[in-house]
Amino acid sequence: VDCTDNQIRMAVDYIMANSRDPIILQRIEGEKAVKPDTSLAHGERIYQKHCASCHDSGLAGAPKLGDTSVWPKLVEKNIDVVIKNTL
Repeated sequence: VDCTDNQIRMAVDYIMANSRDPIILQRIEGEKAVKPDTSLAHGERIYQKHCASCHDSGLAGAPKLGDTSVWPKLVEKNIDVVIKNTL
């Protein structure tokens, strides 16, 4: 994958927006403002270009987009670990 760290973060933002249980989302976001849709739209474009081929189907054990039982746990551990595993 030839994404920058920031592009990976934006793609993860998109994945998380589509993979979190609303109750978990509320707990994680708390009082913080939700990122604007433009950020998610950009993250979606990055996801479609670099991530969808594995994460849409679960290829090679990649967690699927929308899997609310996996993504929140991965990101809560540490976003840097997610980035490292991506590269």
